[in-house]
Amino acid sequence: MQHEAEGGRVSRRKRRCKALVVSGVAALVLSVVLAVLLVATVGGPSPGSRNCTAAHPVPSSPTCAAFSKKLCEDAWAAFARAFVGRDPCEVPVEAYDPLIYTIEQKSRCGRTLFWSKTKVLAHQFTQEKKCMVTVEDTLLGFIMDGLTWCGRNGSNGVFTTGCPGWTQCQLNPVRSFWGRVSAAVSGPHCGA
Repeated sequence: MQHEAEGGRVSRRKRRCKALVVSGVAALVLSVVLAVLLVATVGGPSPGSRNCTAAHPVPSSPTCAAFSKKLCEDAWAAFARAFVGRDPCEVPVEAYDPLIYTIEQKSRCGRTLFWSKTKVLAHQFTQEKKCMVTVEDTLLGFIMDGLTWCGRNGSNGVFTTGCPGWTQCQLNPVRSFWGRVSAAVSGPHCGA
């Protein structure tokens, strides 16, 4: 009896171990697929910009890899400047302008679905119909969806806890970010 119980524990451990390995591999594969899809959907810099040329696509060119790293660093700096060192209830929408200018979004005029308190429904619709996209389908929206962040007066840190909620103050960093990204996706590309 005891031998069978021990055998059951061992096989349970093996199954758990296998499940963890399979889950890890699946997560890795999913991450790679999402990264490839993101690069394909968003695209890289336009040909001829900075060091990139049409002959050197973003994923394989060392000069484009450096450009992408620089772009990432520039984007992070612009993002952080919007709210770091500020009162977390005094971050105006315009504070994210440098970030918006750093990350050019693909024009989706006439195809962007804006939602309020209907996130699940909006995303189900866009996944099913493929004719519309949400702000979360843009590069910035995809990266920042579901995240919380803020700064504090006199601090150089980025905080992810103790930040004001969506309705606690009008000019909180997250609300201002989404307002600015939504305006960037809808306004200039569509003549609004």
